[in-house]
Amino acid sequence: SPVGGGADTTGHMLLALDAAGHGPDAATAAVVGFTLARDAGRDHWRTSGGRPPTEASSVTTTALAVRGLRRFGGPEHRDRIDARVAKARD
Repeated sequence: SPVGGGADTTGHMLLALDAAGHGPDAATAAVVGFTLARDAGRDHWRTSGGRPPTEASSVTTTALAVRGLRRFGGPEHRDRIDARVAKARD
């Protein structure tokens, strides 16, 4: 099912889990899969909150998405993560 707030929410969620020392597991793998699917046809992840300062820019949302994907993405996600990061970087 959809995640309210999209990549803004998943990016902050993974950031918080990482700060708390939580490692990758089945739940974070599901969040990674959702984040990879979100805005898949774009070269960035769109912000959906519109709440400055952290949810006012697609740059911030994209940076959070990339950070979370790199930290929690498993080997099964690696090719898709690499492709999305390269697309966003370009």
